[in-house]
Amino acid sequence: MKKTFLLALLVCALLLPCLNVGATAQLITLDGVTLEIPADMGTIQEKDDRTFVPVRFICEYFGCDVSFNEVQQSATITDKNNTSYLVMDGSNQLFVLPDLAVPTLYNMDTKTFIDQTDERMYVPLRFLAEAMKFTVSWDASTETVSITSAAE
Repeated sequence: MKKTFLLALLVCALLLPCLNVGATAQLITLDGVTLEIPADMGTIQEKDDRTFVPVRFICEYFGCDVSFNEVQQSATITDKNNTSYLVMDGSNQLFVLPDLAVPTLYNMDTKTFIDQTDERMYVPLRFLAEAMKFTVSWDASTETVSITSAAE
């Protein structure tokens, strides 16, 4: 009886790392098109149970311009409507700076970060996309984040 119990415990211990408790996104689609992150632009990462992506990669797919301020460790994203979004390394805040309008501050439930291995700023995908008026959904069975552009 003890041997059976110990064997079952050992099997569980060996299999535990294989379990995917919080699934990491394997695919990202934008309006039905699968997005590919070029090898030199970073990877999809999971942190704080959120899907993070390199800010430049996703924003360029959104049709935005991105500039990085090395001194402030911040990224400014400007969309086609001339609305700017400011994110800073280690911050849980997103500043939305509409052209000639009052800025808005949104608090995220996690923080942006700069990955020290690829020196890229990562942002939580859902939070940024929804702040930019995209619709985001998650399909756990395919581990896919689907983003849909807002109707214009």
